[in-house]
Amino acid sequence: VALYLVVTSGAFLKSVILPKVGRAVGAQLTVAEASLQPFSQVFLKQLSIKTTGSEPVLSVEEVRVRYSLLSILRGNIMVDEISLLSPQLRVVQEADGQSNLDPLLASGTQPSPAKDSVVLQLAIQNVVIKNGRASFTRNDKSGGTAVSELTQLNLSLDRLQNGQNGRMTVASTLAASVTASPGGPGTNSL
Repeated sequence: VALYLVVTSGAFLKSVILPKVGRAVGAQLTVAEASLQPFSQVFLKQLSIKTTGSEPVLSVEEVRVRYSLLSILRGNIMVDEISLLSPQLRVVQEADGQSNLDPLLASGTQPSPAKDSVVLQLAIQNVVIKNGRASFTRNDKSGGTAVSELTQLNLSLDRLQNGQNGRMTVASTLAASVTASPGGPGTNSL
């Protein structure tokens, strides 16, 4: 009982689990508050995922995931809810083509051992993103910058399952601007 209480504590999640996950994906993960019910739910407050640069590549005010651990252990990914409140994705691509997203993408490229050709069963009932923001900044060699940004992003995805129809609703505002290099022409905005 004592071991269960320690392993499911927010302190254990923050000090042991998140650093291990961070090393596995090539990023630093931090949260202000964490709650874990191992068989059914994870709740994180003020999640930050930082790779390179001064700003995190992703920050989320609240993350809630409700799932069935027993189904997942049987090979059926059954998730009732994935909810992200005020997520902010910041991708910065430098003039050499490298970006702050590269460490995360590189962590997923390791070949996995060969397995039987069993089809993974996926059933995600509800994905919600509220008040999201995504920005992509591209810096060029002459010092200019191009920024594209989605703001007020709201997404709802219902019933993502193998062989089934789902429904997705997206609403957002798009903005783009280009800032010339020093000494070059002015700034253009969309």
